Formats: sequence, C-alpha cells, structure tokens
Amino acid sequence: TSTNAAPSDEEVDFILRIGRHELGRPVTTAVLAEMRDSWSAYTTWTHRHDPQAALKRHGGVLRKNQLKAYLHSLEEGEGLPSVLLAESHLDWIFKVAGRSPADGLKETRDVVMASVAWASICAHRHSPRTRACAIL
Repeated sequence: TSTNAAPSDEEVDFILRIGRHELGRPVTTAVLAEMRDSWSAYTTWTHRHDPQAALKRHGGVLRKNQLKAYLHSLEEGEGLPSVLLAESHLDWIFKVAGRSPADGLKETRDVVMASVAWASICAHRHSPRTRACAIL
C-alpha cells in the first residue's frame, strides 16, 4: 500500500490488532498515536527493507525460527540492540499479522505486518505479557 492509498479491510484490522483496540470501545489518544505510528511504519517498510527477499531465502514461508532470523537480520542492518524474542512475543507477532505460526508468513504483506509488530515490541510499546523487551 502506498502512503496515499486508503487501507484495505485487512490492513485496518491489522492496525486495530496492533493498537489492541476493541470494537465498541473509545480510542484513547495513546492508542490512536500507536495506530498512526504503526500505519506510517507499515506504509514505508518495503521501501527500507526487502521482505520479498526474506521469503525467497526461506522457501516462500517464514515460520517462527525463520521469522526470528529475519528480525535479527533487521536488527543488525539497522544497528539496533538485539532483542530477545520469547515464544509469547513471536505468537503475538503472528497474531497481529493475522496469521498462524503453523501456516507461517507467505506474503510480503504478512512479513511487513509482522515486522511492524516486532518494531512495536522493540519500541517498548507492546509486549504480550510485559511492557519491556529483554536485551541480550
């Protein structure tokens, strides 16, 4: 999706999941800011990274271990500190991306959604069980 295009229904669902918004409940300014930042990251991610190459490297599917390796490569490329991703983090990332870990991520859009969810964890905005990530 380009930055000027309206989001698809699936993309709106993704933004609601990453903001942990529940339908019928008011959206706080903090949640709205989270959604705005996530949408901005989502619409620019493929310009900065090559999620399609990650899919090709891993036979067209990223499961937990492959996703973890891909995210680690992003950390190195961005000069970020290594973040220890627990199983609960990976499960949450798959959930936010709207995919099951068993099926894996098969589309570029899936990888971008998962990457933005990971970036959200690294920014200490969300964690399935805690508010911070453990640094190796």
